[in-house]
Amino acid sequence: MSTHAKLKSMTTAIVCAICRKTKSPEFAYTIDDEPFMRINGIHPEDEGRIIGKRGATFWALTVAHKYACDALGLAQVRIRPIDTRPDKTASVVAFRPREEWDKKPVMDMIGSILATCLPGKTSWGLDENHGVVVRIRIDKSLEKACADPSIAEMLDVLIHCAGKSCGRSIKTEVTWA
Repeated sequence: MSTHAKLKSMTTAIVCAICRKTKSPEFAYTIDDEPFMRINGIHPEDEGRIIGKRGATFWALTVAHKYACDALGLAQVRIRPIDTRPDKTASVVAFRPREEWDKKPVMDMIGSILATCLPGKTSWGLDENHGVVVRIRIDKSLEKACADPSIAEMLDVLIHCAGKSCGRSIKTEVTWA
């Protein structure tokens, strides 16, 4: 798989885990002065999920891209924000936890992010004994390199957002060992 295909695969896993109605996002690459990727084909009801509160989810997506590009040896591929419709008013939807939930999108997203950004340097698991907790161990030698921007915070934001889309509140614990 080419490096750009790996980047696209990771981004697809993230978008599909975060969104409820977008199942096949489309990507447009442009390499002019600066390479960038635009995410297209986002269902209008999912646009807010991609941006997140105060832009937190979009920030986490850009951090995932930074680490993926570093790991894949690519020049930084920036993500351009999706085109939002200013005439559309967004409504807040209350979170309703579900006992039964589809773990696959969340598991695929976590596996894809870790395999792309930190290949061979992590282990992780999902614990459902007392709530849902994703425990991630990252090689201690990467702690300083992954501090700014914080890969732990990026993982927390994306996993939390994907969990909400699946109807579960998911906590993330990152340890450096």
